[in-house]
Amino acid sequence: MSAPPSTRDKRRAKIRERATSLVADVRGILDKPGPRAELRRAVGMEPGNPRCWHAHRHVEPHLPGDRDEATERAFLAVAALIAAQPPAARGQERGRGVESEEPDSTQVPGEPASPFTGNLGVVLAHAVDRRAIGDTAAEGRLHLLCRQDTAGVHRQLPRLVFQLRNSRVHVDWVQLACDLSEWENDRDRVVKNWLQGYHRTLHRLKAQRDRK
Repeated sequence: MSAPPSTRDKRRAKIRERATSLVADVRGILDKPGPRAELRRAVGMEPGNPRCWHAHRHVEPHLPGDRDEATERAFLAVAALIAAQPPAARGQERGRGVESEEPDSTQVPGEPASPFTGNLGVVLAHAVDRRAIGDTAAEGRLHLLCRQDTAGVHRQLPRLVFQLRNSRVHVDWVQLACDLSEWENDRDRVVKNWLQGYHRTLHRLKAQRDRK
C-alpha cells in the first residue's frame, strides 16, 4: 500500500497545476503585442520592480493563494521568458500542448513524450545533440546556473533560454516554473535533477546515434 502524499508533494502538485494554466494562458496571448510587451518588460526583474506592474495582471490569476516569494518570481520569470521569445520561436509555441509535445524522431526511450520535454538539464542535452551549443559550453553553463542563489539563477537564465529558443530547442516551461519555485528551499534536489537529466539524456542520445 502506497503512502499518502506528503504536504510537500501536495504543494508540488498544486504548483504544477497552476504553472500549467499559466503557460497555456501566456501562449494564448503571444499574438497580442500589448500583453506580450507587458510581460516581456519583466524579464530578469524582481516582482516588485515597476517594470513588472502590468505583467502582474497576467500572472497573478495563476498563483496559488499560499505562494511564497520564490513561486511569485518563478511564475513571473517564466511568463516573461515565453513572451520575450524571438518571432520564429513564438510561432513554434502556438498551438502546442503544455504537457504533450509533438513526437520527434530523436525521442529517447524512458524519457518524456517529447525529447525536448523535461528539466533544464534534459533540454541542454538535446541542445548539444542538435549542435545548438557545444557540450563543454553546455555543461559549463549548467554548472554556473547550479551554483547560483535565487537572484543569480534569475539573472543568468534569460541569456541561456534565449540562446536555446533562437535555435528552436523546446523548453518545458511548466517544469522550469516548478523548479524555480523550489530554488530557495530545495535547490539541492533541483540541481541534482538537472545534472542527472543532462548526463543521462546526453548518454542515451549518443547511444541512439551510434546504433544508426
